[in-house]
Amino acid sequence: MQEGNARVSAVIPAYNAEGFIRDAIQSVLAQTYEIAEIIVVDDGSTDRTAEAAAGFPRTLVIRRPNGGQGAARNTGIHAASGEWIAFLDSDDLWVPRKTEIQLGCVTAQAGVIHCFRFNPIHFGNLWHRQAHVAPSGALVRRQVLLEVGGFEESRAVVGVEDLNLWLKIALTDWRFVQSETGL
Repeated sequence: MQEGNARVSAVIPAYNAEGFIRDAIQSVLAQTYEIAEIIVVDDGSTDRTAEAAAGFPRTLVIRRPNGGQGAARNTGIHAASGEWIAFLDSDDLWVPRKTEIQLGCVTAQAGVIHCFRFNPIHFGNLWHRQAHVAPSGALVRRQVLLEVGGFEESRAVVGVEDLNLWLKIALTDWRFVQSETGL
């Protein structure tokens, strides 16, 4: 079931990303499936990240005090209007058909569409770290993110805030679906 009319929001958390944020944004704008909005969350950068991200079409830049990746992503989720959220780290790039291919994998129970070949994504494999979903390769229903409370913002989970999110989603009725594309 392709979601041809799905509204997709890209959320890019950024901290001191002045040197590469433009390339990340351009890879979103180059998608063959038009992304409705790009939300760059400047997470307390001390460089000119916000200025470098400003001026791109359909791009909103939100500045916030430094709170870490989880807090920056949650800020973007709450600002987004899309029914699907696509995360992109500020130093990553997407291949042009990423979103188009992922939306082609949508089913009624799909909560997360990911594009990394690994062991099947379920709670046990995630818990034992035998499976992995990288945020930059994930397309997630906004509804799912809101239902599970988004990313953990505690500094105690720095570096595993994404794993914490995937575990919470794995405990719901939503499913992880693998697409056939990389970043």
